[in-house]
Amino acid sequence: MKKIALILLLLASLLQTGCTPKKGFFAKDVLYESAIVWTKKGDIFNSLELKSSIVATYLNPLKKEFREKGGEWFLISLFVDKSSGIKESLNSKFITFQLNGKAPKFKKKLKYNDELIALAPFRNRWSSYYLVHFDSDEHPDLKLFYKFSNYGEVTLKFVRCQ
Repeated sequence: MKKIALILLLLASLLQTGCTPKKGFFAKDVLYESAIVWTKKGDIFNSLELKSSIVATYLNPLKKEFREKGGEWFLISLFVDKSSGIKESLNSKFITFQLNGKAPKFKKKLKYNDELIALAPFRNRWSSYYLVHFDSDEHPDLKLFYKFSNYGEVTLKFVRCQ
């Protein structure tokens, strides 16, 4: 009888906690969900080997401060395979970025503990992170073009945040 009472008590407590508002570990993270929506990923392969990977998060819709600064702001995570022999850097002549055909106006390498990297929904230690700014233009669609040396290119498409 004690076992049945204990099971019923446990079951009742589980049912009660299922209907309570989510706090703590299960709390809804609106910024994280928005960041997933505004993040795109592209990979460059050569002979079935990953040579480079880019994950770009469009920051204008996520943070008011970027909308107020003007232009288009991106948080870019860049992975370059070491076997390619090319050093991972936005300043490398082997790596090219353009937004709607225009080169970046500003680019800054971020440290892994930078608070902006917390906005990236997908983080890893083997990628380098950059804050990149482009001038605005009149196109409603944003095409972020990434070319990696002789291995290939990727275009990530975003809708402009108004």
